[in-house]
Amino acid sequence: MPQLNFGDCTTAINTTLQWAQHAVSPAELDDPHFVALGLYKALVAYHATGRTSAAIDLMSALERGVSSTGDFHPGAQLTFGQALTNHGAHRGSNLYVAAFNSALDLARNYRNAWFAWGAHLSGATQVANAGLDGLEKTMHPRLGAVPNSSAAWAQQPVYALGTNASCANAFLASGRIDAAVRVGEFMRGLIMAQPDDASLLSLACNGSGQPLRPQEVVQGIAHKLYFLHPGQLGQVYWPLGFTIKVLAQLYRETGQSAWLDPAQRIAQWLKRCTDESTSSISSAKIGWGAGAMFAATGDRIWSDMAVRALQTIVRTQTPQGIWMRPDFPAWLPQPLLVSVDTSIERMYYLTQVPAALREGGAPLPE
Repeated sequence: MPQLNFGDCTTAINTTLQWAQHAVSPAELDDPHFVALGLYKALVAYHATGRTSAAIDLMSALERGVSSTGDFHPGAQLTFGQALTNHGAHRGSNLYVAAFNSALDLARNYRNAWFAWGAHLSGATQVANAGLDGLEKTMHPRLGAVPNSSAAWAQQPVYALGTNASCANAFLASGRIDAAVRVGEFMRGLIMAQPDDASLLSLACNGSGQPLRPQEVVQGIAHKLYFLHPGQLGQVYWPLGFTIKVLAQLYRETGQSAWLDPAQRIAQWLKRCTDESTSSISSAKIGWGAGAMFAATGDRIWSDMAVRALQTIVRTQTPQGIWMRPDFPAWLPQPLLVSVDTSIERMYYLTQVPAALREGGAPLPE
């Protein structure tokens, strides 16, 4: 097993906490676009790291903006003109939102589920239930799946693995087991329909339940989220990591070993992938999911995977306490929104993966 010192994780957490305390100011909390796209994981992360006051401030901002349908996103998109003139938050972040508004909407319900989960952890029952009810109402009556965005994809809904993993996770955390199982059955069916040796993996389907084909999706962010080419570089792995995490939860909740079959199928897929599956910016959730699966099963294949991904998180943190994404060229500064989203998320995994490895009995040094 690769070696990892848990003390390095604690140091990295504290470094990010110090950075985030100054980075997330009242101006950011007053900007609903910044909150929706940069802080959707923060309630969960703040709860895990004991940042009670920060969680209360963020919860207050959410309560001002959440709709009656449980959508935590602003009702109107940010235009380039507004991005240039709005000084309520970091201008680079506003420009980023304006440039990618429609593309980022691909994961609207993915983020709504994180918000609902965080609200539940924060004890904001009314807000959490609004979010969870909204997600349940969008579930496909036959597939049992949640669309990426009921608003943006009303005419052509897409049901993606990553979004549904996030929704199932929120349902499980809040005790909505029946809803989580329905979503889980959809995820299991999508995975098991594709063999171990598939050269192209479809991680989404249409409203008829048919896996999407590359020619049906415009190249870009959506293409990376919906398809995975084992063995090729530059793949996006987080939907698989989140799925492994949920499968581990479903196994522990129900005691049914059938939930382990799709996890093993994913493990076979990952064996055929490059080492980027645990060493890229997209691999943090692989560590999260693998850690949860190791805690549930004790299988060392998962602990090895979790440690490798965790090593990447620790190794790639900057002295400032953030993580840099390769999406931005050296001459273009990373927007604060992206730094906050990426760094607060990894801070959370630095609390969860070591805890899962300890629970599973991994002999790791302190």
